[in-house]
Amino acid sequence: MTKMNAEARQRLDAAGISLAEWSRRHSASTAWHGDKCGCPDDRCIGYHHDPSEPCQCLPALIRDYETEKRSSAEAAVIWAEFQAAQDSADTDGLSRVHDQTANWVDRYQGQGVTSWSLTEQVNGRAGITITNCFNNQRWLVWAAERQY
Repeated sequence: MTKMNAEARQRLDAAGISLAEWSRRHSASTAWHGDKCGCPDDRCIGYHHDPSEPCQCLPALIRDYETEKRSSAEAAVIWAEFQAAQDSADTDGLSRVHDQTANWVDRYQGQGVTSWSLTEQVNGRAGITITNCFNNQRWLVWAAERQY
């Protein structure tokens, strides 16, 4: 097991991410198993970059992590509003949720999405699902903690 270097720990700290949280994200453990530069690939130094160069993996992975957290928080709000509108049969509320979901899908799922749903499940799990132009399969892109 490699110990993460001070520069990588400082970058994570500046992003508000603990070493344990970062480790859990990239393995089933709170112990760090990646390279000392903070990349989860334990051969990053000398493979992704030379030893004298800064790791560009870590900043990109931190940005992805922050985007995923923001996306998940926004999806949770959408889901709560969807459930409330469903429960009260609020058609105006459902219309607002429809617009919010369309914006969320556009912002976080990118191009190629051909449809999305809040009511279709994937493998018995509810949440935000999409299909894309690459296949006709439905994907669960955000999972709800509880079913509607």
